Formats: sequence, structure tokens, C-alpha cells
Amino acid sequence: RIDQALYAVIMEAYVHGVSTRSVDDLVKALGADTGISKSEVSRICQDLDGQLTAFRSRPLDHVRFPYIYLD
Repeated sequence: RIDQALYAVIMEAYVHGVSTRSVDDLVKALGADTGISKSEVSRICQDLDGQLTAFRSRPLDHVRFPYIYLD
């Protein structure tokens, strides 16, 4: 559970554009004595990149999307 929570915090920071150095400081503030390396942050977030790519490239033709033009 703790690992999952830590991964969630790291991914959330990554999504918000927090630098890897700041992520390391954040992990240390959460109680990890050694912090986390840049490569570890990249490895954790690699799965997130795949999910984001799948979300952005999903087909949207299965549902009608009504819209209104406002002038």
C-alpha cells in the first residue's frame, strides 16, 4: 500500500510538471531516507506515458457529441 501511494504521489508530481529534483525532495519529505533517482522516476512514469498515449489516441466515433456554437 505504501509503495502504491508513493507511486501515486510521484505520478501526480510528474503530471504537474514537477522536476525530478523536486520529486526527490518530496519523496524525502514523505519519509524515504534515500530519496529517489531520476531514472526511478522515469521508470515509474513510463507506464503513465503509455496510458496517456492510449487515452489521447482512442477513437471517439462510437458516441455522438452534441455541441453549441456561441458567438
